[in-house]
Amino acid sequence: MRLTLRTLLAYRDGVLNAADAESLHQRIQQSEDAANLLRRIERLSQDFQNPSATIVGKGLGGDPNFVAEYVDDVLQREKVPEMERVCLESDTHLAELAACHRLLATALHTRVHLPDELKELAYSIVRSETREQIKSELRARRQTRSTNPNSSELLSGSETHPTAAQSQSSSPSSEQGQPVDVHAPMLASGGGSIKQQGLNLEGASLSHEVPEYLIGTKAKNWSLPAAILLLLVLLAVLLRVSLGPWEQFQGLFARAEPASVTALPSPAAADDGDVVAEDGGKSSEADALNEEVLESQEEPPLSGEVPSAAKDDRSATDATANASNADNLAGQNQNPNGSLEASSMEGGQQDPGQVGDGLQAAAEGTPTAAWARWEPERGELPALVLVSSPEGNLELLSPGQEVPTGASIILPPSNVANLVFSDGWQWKAVGPTNASLDKATLSLNLGRGMLQAGDAGFSVKLKTASTEIQVDLPAKATAAIEVGRRRESHGSVLDPSTFKQVLVVVAVNGNVDVFQSAEQKQYALQIGEGLALIEGQRPKQFKLQSIPAWYRLQPERAIDREGVLELVTSLRGEIQAGSSLTAAIQKQTLSRRPEEAALAIQTSLLLGDVPALVRSGFLGNPRMSIYWQSTLELLRQVMANQPPLSEELNTALSDTYPEGDKLYAMIQGLNPEQLAAGGIGKLIEELGSTETANRVLAFDALQRLTGQKLGFLPGEPNRASLLAWRRELATERLAVLPVGDIIWERKLP
Repeated sequence: MRLTLRTLLAYRDGVLNAADAESLHQRIQQSEDAANLLRRIERLSQDFQNPSATIVGKGLGGDPNFVAEYVDDVLQREKVPEMERVCLESDTHLAELAACHRLLATALHTRVHLPDELKELAYSIVRSETREQIKSELRARRQTRSTNPNSSELLSGSETHPTAAQSQSSSPSSEQGQPVDVHAPMLASGGGSIKQQGLNLEGASLSHEVPEYLIGTKAKNWSLPAAILLLLVLLAVLLRVSLGPWEQFQGLFARAEPASVTALPSPAAADDGDVVAEDGGKSSEADALNEEVLESQEEPPLSGEVPSAAKDDRSATDATANASNADNLAGQNQNPNGSLEASSMEGGQQDPGQVGDGLQAAAEGTPTAAWARWEPERGELPALVLVSSPEGNLELLSPGQEVPTGASIILPPSNVANLVFSDGWQWKAVGPTNASLDKATLSLNLGRGMLQAGDAGFSVKLKTASTEIQVDLPAKATAAIEVGRRRESHGSVLDPSTFKQVLVVVAVNGNVDVFQSAEQKQYALQIGEGLALIEGQRPKQFKLQSIPAWYRLQPERAIDREGVLELVTSLRGEIQAGSSLTAAIQKQTLSRRPEEAALAIQTSLLLGDVPALVRSGFLGNPRMSIYWQSTLELLRQVMANQPPLSEELNTALSDTYPEGDKLYAMIQGLNPEQLAAGGIGKLIEELGSTETANRVLAFDALQRLTGQKLGFLPGEPNRASLLAWRRELATERLAVLPVGDIIWERKLP
């Protein structure tokens, strides 16, 4: 049973059977959106000031018949999500729906008695011949109440209608009462007939369907902002009192003005290394003042930045100070191997004779030892960037350091690195990425990032295992690039017809031209348009509808940022202690901090060390539960790109687990023949295994094939959720979903 608004109301009103109620209870506890929505319904049900819905007779929100059809579970399938959106976006409609559902649920186990007089009055409302009489009686009733508020007369005539209590006491036939027949199949059947349709409260798409502030927040929760505002006012008053009279601290701002407006060296003077006074001579006082201002305003340099040395005609004091600072910074920027990192000058210009010369030589077509440089932008988070040379040497890159020609850049997940090229264009690489550059051709079989042109624009060739294209960007344009394997059908990840390589190019800013070499055809992409090149198929141009999360250029979870910082710090510490980088990464796969260990394992997978997944006990560690799905998906990408590594994984699983072959088959994926032979049932049986690894891989496969969770947690299994899976299988309500569009960016979320 899916967790929808309909089933949530059934759970709230207690009309589900025990097994379904227990299953929904577990899943509501795990879904923040569902829990917030349940609290919102309870709050609205107790709010007697909530107005009634305006009946206009048009649309799902104005016609009461639609509410009745929804509660009776007979509303047309395509109108159910729309009806739920109306209720989720409107407190009035949600309260009305919840009240109607509660009344019908109460009627199931409560004898409801209606007097004959009340029935007759209700029937007479819809009769044309009595409608005018009722209107006049109601009009007279309002007039009587306005003139005599204490009048107990219900209607203006001499004849009054008896109340419900009076009719029950006076009418023998109504004393026994007749139960009202409640026409609500979804209620009367204990929830067994609820159709599998409506918005999924467990899915990530709910935030796209309904604004976040309407899912569970209180509309009148003004106490917290008011408290914060009051606290800020109090702090401002205390600060003002502590400063004393205005005349005492006014001089502080007046004395600060000369330092803030002091003229800094002009570009010409900076080139000469001198500060020229107004009389044409060199002013040592001006030197000292400017040096003080620069030191106070200049931000601490990034790792790898070295201030330029003073010229010979600089004063002896300034030259000595600058030389000392340069020596100190240069000593700090030495890596553990003893090599000095690339240095940069203030303002982002390269120090002549070092980085700039090498990159300029690359732009002119002469041989060079570097093809890009890592330049973190201001405010950019720390990143783990590895460089693998053609000889197989692995190095931990530092900010400002160059990437040698022919080397590969390895960027694990949750990492972003800004790579600057010789002619001014940049590549904001986002993990997971494994790429290399050779002769102006960027080769990558797994990677993603933003290509940004400089002031003059640029062209770059992108090469994958299945295609090669050229991307032309005008000045200041930006293009999103993503390369990876995607499923086109159910089957093994080692089957190229099932798990195909896809290259996607999207114009993010400005127009982008893409030229495909195989077809000798050029595609012009405007902002928001993309081009998908699927292995073995013709290119497909599309309009972007679903924006990938990695476009934000930052980790999705804050804890992942901490994991990056912890792993980088640990690796540098191990290297300084004399350990190799490979050994240091292997050691951190056993870290007690899940975020650090998971990132180390993912890094090992990108480096081709797939047995690290088994050696670290990753699959059997419940503390790694939030990283199971993402790491397994990365493992499949690596296996598909490098099939020989799958044999190493199979060997490691067989040596470690009694059912290693079964685990390897679940990682690969079930093909249509295995699914037809009862593959789903076998996976459900594995959910009851005593081995955590079996449960993890079986649940991962079931979730991918059916789109269902049913409250099951592989690390903490419970009998109710396991029975829910078995019941869904036994009632044949568990179906294998078709694989979605391989170009999912062109579909609405």
